[in-house]
Amino acid sequence: MVPKNIVQYWHKMPLPDDIAKLHKTWLHHNPDASIKLFDHEKASIFIKQEYGQDVLDLYLTAALPAMQSDIFRIAYCLAKGGMYIDMATDCLGAADNLFSYSNQLVVMRKWHGGIWNGLIVCEAGNPVLRKIWDNVLDNLSNKKFDDVWKATGPFSFNKIIDAEYENDLVGKNRDVLIVPQQEISKFFGLVNELEHKKTSHWSDIQKEKSIYKNKPTNIAMHKVQVSDELLGFLNENRVYFSPFGADKVQGRFRAGESLIFTSDVKIEPYTCYINGSFLYSFGSFSFSRSPLAPFVKVGRYCSIGARLSILGIDHPKSRFTTSSITYDRQAIICSQFFADHPELSNFQTNNTEPKNSLGVEIGNDVWVGEDVTIARGVKIGDGAILAAKAMITKDVPPYAIMGGIPAKVIKFRFSDAEIESLLALQWWNYNLKDLINFQSDIPIDEFIDNVKSNIATKDLTLYSPNNITMNELEKFLA
Repeated sequence: MVPKNIVQYWHKMPLPDDIAKLHKTWLHHNPDASIKLFDHEKASIFIKQEYGQDVLDLYLTAALPAMQSDIFRIAYCLAKGGMYIDMATDCLGAADNLFSYSNQLVVMRKWHGGIWNGLIVCEAGNPVLRKIWDNVLDNLSNKKFDDVWKATGPFSFNKIIDAEYENDLVGKNRDVLIVPQQEISKFFGLVNELEHKKTSHWSDIQKEKSIYKNKPTNIAMHKVQVSDELLGFLNENRVYFSPFGADKVQGRFRAGESLIFTSDVKIEPYTCYINGSFLYSFGSFSFSRSPLAPFVKVGRYCSIGARLSILGIDHPKSRFTTSSITYDRQAIICSQFFADHPELSNFQTNNTEPKNSLGVEIGNDVWVGEDVTIARGVKIGDGAILAAKAMITKDVPPYAIMGGIPAKVIKFRFSDAEIESLLALQWWNYNLKDLINFQSDIPIDEFIDNVKSNIATKDLTLYSPNNITMNELEKFLA
């Protein structure tokens, strides 16, 4: 059975007003589905976790958002299964019937005869979608086309699916179901009159510049000296460094101390870094009493206790020694040895253990107790609780309460049905002021019904705050 996931992509948040209205139609008509909205950053994390760095590099060579969307939709459906639907669609009714095909790839044939890649419905691992995926990756790897439609778009769908039908002489056990546009119009309609199409359509952009980027470089680290001016700017934007705000250099910082961040940092308002000198990506209404590294990403409504530790890098296990002498160029015991023996300068090689490039992703509404340890590459699901002193070595399911060494699921916060509803609602993506029309301690079933009702009546607005990014911080760089 196809999982009841409805997935959409828009390259950056907040959504434009016309796109946000269309997205809400899918929320309104499909309250029982898990509706997931990805942007470029989240899609990059997903692709790296599911397919590795080489495929992520290919994804990042796509210069246009339309191409990135093309790639991500196939990547998600192939890995997880479900339904991808283009943002430029107006949902007209529940999509339940589209999830009933267990062994087929469901696509739509448009009125002009071509197969559209804006609708993909399948189980994970569908063999036809895998052929399409391989074809798109080959196009990207070899830069075969200078046209988006051919490089990452519907061309591969038409090429592979037409070949499948040509080889299926008997017409049985087909892996593909092609639904005509007029038949599928009872579920949704295509919307062409959108603001972004008037000014920046991919078909016009590709005439003026290459659709490919050079291979991406590593994300850069930056350092900015702490000053009252910087702290005042951050406080004005509701980013704090103590529980009571009004931050000054004479507070928890020393004169001359610096804050360190990466070029892709994104900090939402109403966040508090109580300890540490790293600025990591941080979601609204979250605080941390632990100093965390820049490669950690923390969602909204998170509470992180003291002394959270992220495990260090893996040492090379297949070399004659696991010692840092084979790769560490900074530590004094290594650097001094090679300074004393310059004839051995070519001995060291980079430590390429696969987990070393991975970060830690903490979802939304996560509570981390004191003295917790988390391994690199781990994802903490939305709503999870990590008990004090837990050793987290694997991904944590949403709403699980984890404890022990190594940590195991003690129990779940809510029933399976309640968790499914909460994940489908993704209430943290809405404005808190729209949610607060009840007491905070109402039973969870009443909260779920309340949010569903507000979505149905369109009384909720998506939360799209102004974020602090590299663009805002670079004016404080020395």
